[in-house]
Amino acid sequence: MHSAELLDVRRVRELVIAGWTGRDVAALEKHIRELEAIGVRRPKTTPIFYRVAAALLTGDDAIEVLGYRSSGEAECVVYSFDGGLFVGVGSDHTDRQAEAVGVSLSKQMCAKPVSGLAARGCGRALG
Repeated sequence: MHSAELLDVRRVRELVIAGWTGRDVAALEKHIRELEAIGVRRPKTTPIFYRVAAALLTGDDAIEVLGYRSSGEAECVVYSFDGGLFVGVGSDHTDRQAEAVGVSLSKQMCAKPVSGLAARGCGRALG
């Protein structure tokens, strides 16, 4: 196992979120139906990749949101730096009410909290 290293989120220059993903097709379909029930349109294809502002990434202990209709899920986070690949934990926190208007819009509305630690991966850096 590789040791964990402190992560400086200010080093992140581009942020891409993979949405509508999952290893378990039945669980993914259940999640899509849950979102449809609150007015989010079913995606035409899965997964979908959303480019969001890198400044939304934060290592802070708490984030501020507008209203009470936002939520997050524990997510795997992969970083590519000159030193290689790193894996951590974070949340693609999203405004669910705005998601019914547009998923891309909702992804830009909330900070994306991540752990301050990331494990060095065994692969090479991308690009």
